Amino acid sequence: MKISCVIALHGLGADGQDLAPLQDMMGMTGIPWLFPDAPRLPVTVNGGMQMPAWFDILGFSPTDPVDTQSIAKSARRIVGLIETQVAQGVPASEIVLLGFSQGGVVALHAALSAPVQIGAVIGLSTWLPAHEQLLPLSGNRARLPIWLGHGTADTVVPLAAALRAEARLKEMGIKRVSLNHYPMAHNIVEEELNDVQLWLASLTAQGYF
Repeated sequence: MKISCVIALHGLGADGQDLAPLQDMMGMTGIPWLFPDAPRLPVTVNGGMQMPAWFDILGFSPTDPVDTQSIAKSARRIVGLIETQVAQGVPASEIVLLGFSQGGVVALHAALSAPVQIGAVIGLSTWLPAHEQLLPLSGNRARLPIWLGHGTADTVVPLAAALRAEARLKEMGIKRVSLNHYPMAHNIVEEELNDVQLWLASLTAQGYF
């Protein structure tokens, strides 16, 4: 696979540089990475405290309301970054979106709503709220490769949320979605990153790119 750009989206309360070490850990120092910062927003579940957030968290239950407007706004911002790369001569098919937790939500929404087809999406310890905003999916959009990694001991975003995300993506028609479990909490481990690298290599071997 030829990757010409990785856009990495951090989690709640962090900033762009939080994921910067992944570039070296994944052996991709020769490839440009973008680390955008989320805006500062009041977060309901944290008592309304302002912090870097791609969208508000209104509750922890899957039945709680979802801040769909901010998810869509953040996704449009990332779509804008994709379009800027394309305007600079980077093929959309060589762009990978990677997101951790909240960043993974936005990465999925951006990839599945962008007017261009990117190469792949990597979601780490994430979930998929407001999936109804992404329908319908067809053609190339449904063939977008998506890799999800999640911890079996994650108490922030429980594994059940990842299982729901996988099921929703498949119900939406996504042909290439893979959910992988690791004995970890709400974090990123080396074994997980190694599996991501193998997955990207397998896409190349299959002639996807």
